[in-house]
Amino acid sequence: MQWGELRYDSADGLSLFARDYNSGSTDPVPVICLSGLTRNSKEFHALASLLGQTHRVIAADYRGRGRSDYAEDWQTYQLPNELADVIALMDHLSIAKAFFIGTSRGGLIAMLMAGAFKHRMHGVVLNDVGPVIEQAGLARIAGYVGTPLTVDTWQGAADMLQSANPGFDLAAGDWLAFAKTIFADSDGRPVLDYDPQLAKTLPPPETILSSPLPDLWEMFAALDGLPVAAIRGENSDLLSASTLDEMQHRLKGLHTVSIAGRGHTPFLNEPDAIAAIEQTLQRVG
Repeated sequence: MQWGELRYDSADGLSLFARDYNSGSTDPVPVICLSGLTRNSKEFHALASLLGQTHRVIAADYRGRGRSDYAEDWQTYQLPNELADVIALMDHLSIAKAFFIGTSRGGLIAMLMAGAFKHRMHGVVLNDVGPVIEQAGLARIAGYVGTPLTVDTWQGAADMLQSANPGFDLAAGDWLAFAKTIFADSDGRPVLDYDPQLAKTLPPPETILSSPLPDLWEMFAALDGLPVAAIRGENSDLLSASTLDEMQHRLKGLHTVSIAGRGHTPFLNEPDAIAAIEQTLQRVG
């Protein structure tokens, strides 16, 4: 599906980018897709093309990612700033309420939003993230964020992703397609598609493994009353099966699904993931 380019400004003067699918839709429930920590709007293309047949779908690049400006101050790469940027996007488009699909960090932003701007939310899908983040998974991520690529071919990038992302059952071509969504193209060579300074926002892996992480159950509880689904990769090292069970126990009506052959995170092009998203959208209103 074709999509349009959006540009809007953050409160602190950054020019931010988003993809806009089916901007002429008259459906009253627009969908906003929020990506993972180092990812960008490209990762939602397949899903946005599908949902965009009936809904307006907007996939945002956070500050310091993709085609959005990098911040002069890396300390602004924090959840409250990124939430403020989402609100700026909605205001720029005169969107009063939206349905949110949040992958990993995007799910954290959605939970934070529920505590402050719940009146602007139709519903939420959390993709492989919850109120308890597993130390091993976060340490693995912290170990590679900001590290320059040591490969100069797309196949090399695909091989690197395969070694850095355990728990996935993918064909070789799928790893290559994954690389195309994660990295930017610089004269035919893959390069990081985010500000390497983002690494400074994470503790070193050894600190993550030795110090308990705060739980976010209070943030999660703010979703109460909204249509919510939680998707987990069955081999995820960031969201455990026991946490997913507890989420279902604590949040009435939560729809959960585990995606076979996926680690952190499912791609949201899997049939079970698409079904969960569509069922949750149908519950709106």
